Amino acid sequence: MLKKFLFCTVIICSVLFITDTYSQVKTSFVPDLGGKTQANVSASKVATTNEGSVLQSKPEDYPTFTGFPLPSIYQIYIPKTGSIACNMDSDSDLEIVYGCGPNLYVVKKDGTSVPGWPIKYADNWINQWSTAYGDIDGDGEGELVLVNGAALGGKLIAYKKNGTVVPGFPISTIGKNVMAPILADLDNDGKMEIILAIRNGQAFVYKGDGTVYPGWPKWMDRYPASNLACGDINNDGAKEIIGESKYCIYVWDKNGNVLPGFPYGIDSLYSSTSYSAPVLADLDKNGKKQIIFCSHSDSTNVNATIYVVNPDGTNYPGWPKKNFGKNWVYAPVTVADIDGDGYLDIVVPEYGSTTDPESYIFGFKRDGTPLSGFPKGPYFGMANQITVADIDNDGKYELIADQNVQFSDDSGEYIAVKLDGTSLANWPLKVALNTSFQQPILTDLNGDGNLDIVGSSFEYTATNRTNLYAWNTGLKYNASKIINPTYQFNLQHDGNYVTPTTVPVELSSFNASYSNGSVLVKWATATETNNSFFELFRNDVKVTSINGKGTTSEKSYYSFTDKNVSAGQYTYKLVQHDLDGTKKTVGEVKVSASNGPASFSLKQNFPNPFNPSTSITYNLSSDSKVKLTVYNVIGQSVKELVNRNETAGTHQVVFDASNLPSGVYTYSIAVVSNDGASLFSQSKKMILMK
Repeated sequence: MLKKFLFCTVIICSVLFITDTYSQVKTSFVPDLGGKTQANVSASKVATTNEGSVLQSKPEDYPTFTGFPLPSIYQIYIPKTGSIACNMDSDSDLEIVYGCGPNLYVVKKDGTSVPGWPIKYADNWINQWSTAYGDIDGDGEGELVLVNGAALGGKLIAYKKNGTVVPGFPISTIGKNVMAPILADLDNDGKMEIILAIRNGQAFVYKGDGTVYPGWPKWMDRYPASNLACGDINNDGAKEIIGESKYCIYVWDKNGNVLPGFPYGIDSLYSSTSYSAPVLADLDKNGKKQIIFCSHSDSTNVNATIYVVNPDGTNYPGWPKKNFGKNWVYAPVTVADIDGDGYLDIVVPEYGSTTDPESYIFGFKRDGTPLSGFPKGPYFGMANQITVADIDNDGKYELIADQNVQFSDDSGEYIAVKLDGTSLANWPLKVALNTSFQQPILTDLNGDGNLDIVGSSFEYTATNRTNLYAWNTGLKYNASKIINPTYQFNLQHDGNYVTPTTVPVELSSFNASYSNGSVLVKWATATETNNSFFELFRNDVKVTSINGKGTTSEKSYYSFTDKNVSAGQYTYKLVQHDLDGTKKTVGEVKVSASNGPASFSLKQNFPNPFNPSTSITYNLSSDSKVKLTVYNVIGQSVKELVNRNETAGTHQVVFDASNLPSGVYTYSIAVVSNDGASLFSQSKKMILMK
């Protein structure tokens, strides 16, 4: 009897497994997480011509890097949400991390593998979601974090750059059908936690050593519909975790306590969230972030709905927005100031599976009214988060989207649409197979200042082919003009929108002083975000590297003594490296290697006028106590920049006036000796122009 029961169980599980596999592979319409497909869409019809469609255009393609496209094969489930680009070896170039089937690839810009890669799992342990990247163990270097497996079970794995497994991993006790992991430093200890959901209805938080974070896991009412999100939504200085089940949105603090007003239930019992992961964004610029997500219904009277929910669980004015199109939505929304009014707008595409273009890109202002010029289309169905970026540097955004095209294995493409509805030159990017769910990434792989685009494609038919692409566009790369360079805005995939002009490290001071043949270089940061390490250069020659603190809201202090420095004039430059491999010069100071400056002096701030920060430099001819203060036009003190004992030499401090209005300000220095005698005082004016 037991044998018969076990046999029947295996047969039933196999049928369900094969049915689910068939529905995801053999049709060009991927079911939602509930296994349903849209009632008004036919996935069986296949056109034999592309006459009259957007596919008629034949642009000159951007050149691909040597070694691309890189072929692979998936086994059961198509890889979703794309690849990532980060620094995985000793050089400054970025590498591409791409999970497909049982293989996790890490390849250079020429398509060759980084030593130690690829990793191959046992059959049926497959990659379904994108990899996350961040420092989970506090060693100053990023680790790769991913899940693999499917209906038979799942694993959470973390890898070092060399392909070795992080101690404490893999974790095999988390159940089957695990959603994509995200990373966030919940306790500001410089180590990112791993946050993920499982299809049985649980949300987990793990530490970087593989142990469970206190207070977790937590149950939701139904299965989770996407990866989770994490960010400080109520402006209390601590991050919250946002989970999306089939029917509800949950918000927990780091210890697993549900916030007041949650769970938030979606309107219709017949609706379901699916794939459209939550996005967190401050729509009214008051420091608090809204939760933006989508649902859909198998009722033709509802179709897709966009929700915008406040941190207290109430609806944002003008939302939810129901039945704005006739198709479902699978993609997370994208937020960006599309119309240039200083406030974020919401952009989202429709998914579909038709032989004619019938899907649109919708745009809404924060109050729910349609953006001018939207909807745009019709296009073929889109499953990816719309990439918003000014890639041609004309001061206006473009919208980059996938196309769920239905014509042949060679008809896949990414499109780039200008806000006036016209196509960008050199687009669409043609690929073999299909780009649905293959989120493109925008980056600079080789540090040449040009924009590179990484994308991928797959086929629905039995051979299960995939291709990884890397294009060099020749366009100027400007990270500050790219809203979401990768899935869910960053390599941690946390759904947390941050203005791309935000600097990863807020430097509060940077100075250098000479004494007895050595130069003491000191700097401090007010905050750090994904900070991997600093490099310090003397006259453009590297003298040291110092690990950063990862992500922290605490003030951090650093110092380095450059010994055996000959007499002369030197410039010290501080370069900050992000966990994703990008770098930026954040400080520069000049110092005279002698017995010190001949006199005390206060330099004019630079730049001047400024917005929002400027550097103030002063010289001390002897060790002394310094007080440096900023005043407004009526003589009120608005900021005390320095009040401490300092050594002889040249010093520099950064004044951040983000919270001050435009106007003329005065900065004054007062220097006294150790016995309290006045040595020097001076004042200068500066202009804040916003």
